[in-house]
Amino acid sequence: MYALAAYLLFMAAALLPFWLASYKKSTLLADSEYRDPGSNHINALRGLAALLVALHHSVFAYNYYHQGSWSLSEGNHFFSTENDYPLILLASFGYVPVMLFFMITGYLFGNHGIKNNGINIPLFYYKRFARIVPQYLFVLVAVLFVSFAMGLKPSTTLTEILRFIVSWLTFGFVEPVSFTPVYRGSLIVAGVIWTLAYEWMFYLAFPAIIAFICLFRNKVACLAVAIITIAAVCKLGVINEKNATLALCFGFGILAALLHEYYPELKRVLVNKLFVLFAIASVVIMVWGLKYKAYSIYSAPMLFPLFISVASGASLLGLLKFMPLRLAGTASYSIYLLHGVVYACIFTWTHLSFIPGVIISLLITASVSMLTYRWVERPFIKQSKKAVYAFTPANAKE
Repeated sequence: MYALAAYLLFMAAALLPFWLASYKKSTLLADSEYRDPGSNHINALRGLAALLVALHHSVFAYNYYHQGSWSLSEGNHFFSTENDYPLILLASFGYVPVMLFFMITGYLFGNHGIKNNGINIPLFYYKRFARIVPQYLFVLVAVLFVSFAMGLKPSTTLTEILRFIVSWLTFGFVEPVSFTPVYRGSLIVAGVIWTLAYEWMFYLAFPAIIAFICLFRNKVACLAVAIITIAAVCKLGVINEKNATLALCFGFGILAALLHEYYPELKRVLVNKLFVLFAIASVVIMVWGLKYKAYSIYSAPMLFPLFISVASGASLLGLLKFMPLRLAGTASYSIYLLHGVVYACIFTWTHLSFIPGVIISLLITASVSMLTYRWVERPFIKQSKKAVYAFTPANAKE
């Protein structure tokens, strides 16, 4: 009960700024409204996923800055050691949302590519750059300032600072270095940038993936065979399980888009309450069965029913209709990148204990994420949308 009360308290703190913002007309509120219920619910799911990642990293961050160990158990005094389920649940708050993020990516891009029978490659990469890079650079500047404030290593040189900057500019392809003894590598951002490397790998591969799928008449069968092949190759030991699992997440996202395109009548079944309950039960069984094993090839297919149900318009028994979650979804990228930096500041510069420290951190993260979405992310998103208009055939002749 203690763990459940803590989770609910933390989630309430994270949602409070978005709840307040939902009562005021703003660009964030306007950008969080979609005509399609599936899009609204996917956006809310993305917000829930980002907040769960931030919640997941709360114990890790506190243990790291107070005990020197990035773990759930070392120095952990917040959950009963007699029953490890709270820790299992908290661990799942990390990997399940990441898998959902990748399914969402696969679904959104797959949907666009299928409807247009391919993609405009230069425009695709321009939009990806505009969406990912500006906020990432903002966070990099924040990391620089916080690192200087924490105190540099005695032997820090200009060369080491430049090495620090270059390593962070690889977007997770190279583990970032640190020039302060307070944290190692990318832990100042809770280690989340490794996922950006997988996102970029998917972006690089996507034009070829969608072109390959479009070669086949039965695109659903083609992708199903590809998914089975990835799982089989993994079981043979050719690729490691983590890489296979994340590839499956992108694949299942595209599969959801294909099923919606070619079998739209399925949506009525997928939003049915019985199917939603089945999908939720599948996730619960997955979390309990896998326990601390984060990425398993069995987890992606067990998570897929929940995802495709939401993409079809299911609200998960009304949860995803909650407007603050939609707003959090719009600002989810900022939440994802910023929460680790906020934890670092709060747990390093204050003497707050775990619960008040996490509450303050989540309040700050949510509030700042709305500002960075408005002033950092949105201008570039808007600019990329103008580029889409400029590239349309109607305007190409002008």
